[in-house]
Amino acid sequence: MKSTNFTKHYFLELIISLYLFRLLFPLPFMYFPFPFNSHHFWAAVLFSSFILFYPIAYFSTKLLPFYVFLLVRIVFTPLIWADKFHAAMGALGGALDVQSVITSFFPLFIALLVYNYYVNINNLQGLRRICRRAWFFSFLGIVNMLVILIFYPRAMVDITLSSLLYEGSETVSQFKEIGFLGYGFLNALSSMFPVFIYFIMKIKLKQRQKIGWTIFAIVIWATITRGWTTAFLLFSTIFSIVAVLMKDNYVKDIKRLIIILIFAISIPSSFTAGIFYKASEYFPDSKIGARLYDAGLTIENPNLDYYASTTHAGKRLGRTPMLWKSFLSNPLTGGGMTSEHVAWLDMLSLYGLLGFLPWLYLVYKNFRFNIRFVPQSYSGYYMLCVIAFVAMGFLKNTGGAHVYIFWFLIAPGSAFIYRHNSEEPYVDSVDLIEDMITN
Repeated sequence: MKSTNFTKHYFLELIISLYLFRLLFPLPFMYFPFPFNSHHFWAAVLFSSFILFYPIAYFSTKLLPFYVFLLVRIVFTPLIWADKFHAAMGALGGALDVQSVITSFFPLFIALLVYNYYVNINNLQGLRRICRRAWFFSFLGIVNMLVILIFYPRAMVDITLSSLLYEGSETVSQFKEIGFLGYGFLNALSSMFPVFIYFIMKIKLKQRQKIGWTIFAIVIWATITRGWTTAFLLFSTIFSIVAVLMKDNYVKDIKRLIIILIFAISIPSSFTAGIFYKASEYFPDSKIGARLYDAGLTIENPNLDYYASTTHAGKRLGRTPMLWKSFLSNPLTGGGMTSEHVAWLDMLSLYGLLGFLPWLYLVYKNFRFNIRFVPQSYSGYYMLCVIAFVAMGFLKNTGGAHVYIFWFLIAPGSAFIYRHNSEEPYVDSVDLIEDMITN
């Protein structure tokens, strides 16, 4: 009986690892025949494995907020939101139906299912191994992206434009075949920089481990820079600085941060704009440099109008009043409009309070549990990651498989990567095997 339990746990861990392998470093899988090269195939295997070997995982009370959220989306999408969406967006809108809801949120389900599985059976050693492998696969994935961007500098721009025009375009397919992970992967990693700072500067690790995490962070930053993704560059830089300055009593640090932000807002716009102008000089002849200069122009001469503004930032920020107007036209069930660029306001506009509040409740419950569950020394850095993920949704179209996996699995799970930092007793290999068998 004990041997059987051990085999089940080991098999589940193997399947979870293979799913993360395919998600975070897909290049080797591109040489596999169908269906083994498919992300959806490994997701189906993972769900099936839980049903066969640990079905009780689906009945965890920690998953209840997600079930409520998903049920609301599935029930009311065909009843209300699909018609509103197509009426408001016309030919510009994509598909909005039950299938698109399931496709969008099954990675979130996987992240929550896996994390709560290890937490519920108190197998932090298994969670540690899963997160270590996830980071290793991510390193391989980001190195592959950097190599591609060196040889194809416009890869990020081309794949983004092609996806907007036609999701199944030849350009998208070509880059996917060489393992290019794209926008969502960089989005997720840019919000995880507080974790890097935590490992590099805040805990005692071997020198080679600190060097490894430093190289990892530099490679991500270099890839973000070459990918011309200005928002991700700003987020990775700003949240790294905040994490460096954070002390053990992070509550006081948050108060200081709020004071600094208030002070920054009160600074004359010409001075703030000058900072962006100066920063743009460090990225000559690049999209990032142009965007930073554009932000300076917008700060100095704000004209936040989607149609009339002459700056990119002014047009982007001009979406906000449009989405608020759509939401207020029907605050309960939404007005049906979406810009596909401001995630949380898009959600509020399209789904109204009926669709937004379950999501807010899910995020709140997940954060409330994890901030108490992770070691106190890590909690402030985990909180910064969550703030980054949430803040990104007010600027960009966030979400997707990579964001959900990092937000709801890797960000809290990374607290337990190193034993001496997890505030749990040291467990040797024999105890580890016994723990897996008895649980």
